[in-house]
Amino acid sequence: MVKYFPLDIIIVQGETYYTDRRVFLVVKKIGTDASSDTHLVIDNKPVGDYIATVAPLHVTSSNKLGPANLGNYYLVIPPETMFYVEGASGAKMRLVGTLGKLDVGEAMPADILARFGN
Repeated sequence: MVKYFPLDIIIVQGETYYTDRRVFLVVKKIGTDASSDTHLVIDNKPVGDYIATVAPLHVTSSNKLGPANLGNYYLVIPPETMFYVEGASGAKMRLVGTLGKLDVGEAMPADILARFGN
């Protein structure tokens, strides 16, 4: 049975990240500190353009929005998948959502896998 844990991480441009063999990520909110277009790249496919004006890393006194809520357009990063930030040098991106840990031999839930396919 899949075990779910809260996810709230910050990744940095210039670093490449990988999910483990039995771990997948469901990203429900995303934010950045970049003032120019920044992308999350999953399996060498860029997804969305994000900018700090509308999707900041945190709520601040000058920007009350906080990370953008992706709603039904949430992002999925399957097991053993590469992901990274593409944008200005040193740009940071915050991923908020759920981390799923699979048991040995268990497959990802069908609805989450289907969302990745979309």
